[in-house]
Amino acid sequence: MKLKCLLLLSLLTGFAMFTPSVHAQAVEQGNVTIDAYYGFPNLMTNLFRAIAESNTTDPNLKVKGIGPFGGRVSYMVSDKIGVGLDVFYANSSFQYSQAGTDSLGNTKTYNYQLTNTRPRFLLRMDAHFGQSDVVDPYFAIGLGYSAAKYKFTTDDPGFDQTVYSTRKLIPLAYRIAFGTKFYFAKFLGAGVEVGLGGPLVTVGLTGKF
Repeated sequence: MKLKCLLLLSLLTGFAMFTPSVHAQAVEQGNVTIDAYYGFPNLMTNLFRAIAESNTTDPNLKVKGIGPFGGRVSYMVSDKIGVGLDVFYANSSFQYSQAGTDSLGNTKTYNYQLTNTRPRFLLRMDAHFGQSDVVDPYFAIGLGYSAAKYKFTTDDPGFDQTVYSTRKLIPLAYRIAFGTKFYFAKFLGAGVEVGLGGPLVTVGLTGKF
C-alpha cells in the first residue's frame, strides 16, 4: 500500500511540474476553497479485525469501520499561501459473543463490544507552487485537537475492563501532506492528497470562490 501511494505521489508531482505554463495559477489571493473528501484505508478497523479474530472464534463476529471522511476550507492570504481548517472523522468497532459461566455455574453467552471514535480538528496552512490554471499542487501542514476515545461495553461481570478504562490518548492531531487539485471547471475540481496524520490518502471534490 505504501509503495502504491509513493507511486501515485510521484505521478502527481511529475504531472504538476510538467504541465505547460499558461502564465496563470489555479488559485490566487482572496480565493476561498472548500473540499469534501473520503480517505482510506481505515487502519484502525484493520487492527480491530486482527485483534478480534485472535481473541474469538465467534462466527457472528462483526467488525465495522466508517471513514475517514471530512472537509477542508482554506482562505488564500496570498497567491501562494492558504490558511484554514481541516475537520475529519473516523470510527472503528468490533462486536462478538462468547460462552462463559455465571456466578451460579450456569453456562451463559456474553457480549463484548469495543468502539473507537476519532474526530479531529486542525488549523492548516497550504503552500501552493503550481503555474497552471488547471493543476494546483500544494504542500500542507496542520496542527490541532484530537477527540479520539475508546468505549468498551460488555454484560460479562467478570471481565476486566481496566485496560480500556485507563487508556490515555494524547489529544494532539497533526498532518503533513502533499496534494494536487485538478480544476475541470472554473469553480469546480477534484483532488487527491497523500499524507501522515489522519488519512493516508484522500480523494474528493473541491470548490473555488
